[in-house]
Amino acid sequence: MPHSNASDILVLAGSTTLIAIAIGTYLFTDAKPALAEPTSIAVAANSIFWNPENPRDTQAGSLTYIGGLELTSSHPDFGGLSGLIVGKTGDALIAVSDQGNWFTANILADEERPTGLAEALLAPILDTDGTPLSGKRYTDAESLT
Repeated sequence: MPHSNASDILVLAGSTTLIAIAIGTYLFTDAKPALAEPTSIAVAANSIFWNPENPRDTQAGSLTYIGGLELTSSHPDFGGLSGLIVGKTGDALIAVSDQGNWFTANILADEERPTGLAEALLAPILDTDGTPLSGKRYTDAESLT
């Protein structure tokens, strides 16, 4: 059966259209509504080790690992945190999420090792009009500058 240029062009045009629709849908639709206002949430924290096979191993070259936490929450808007910044005194955390939210919390510690979080808060990232951002293109923040 001979191949025709017209059928190749139709297949290419159809494929390109489907890809464009998929990308547009991903970038401009919300998976779920944005938070309307700041919301206190419960966050559980489990300690993680630099080297799970040897928890006493804390060295990474000239750096000393003081501790890490695996964070979980049942709140549907929690997760996908990026751009984590710890305050100068080491007791405050701020981050942004893939859902278009700010995340803040106080870091609990025992002898300088992080043990958990307190007063965790999610709040919507607002546009210049004070409206929560919407659409994956605008809400998927990756850093704080």
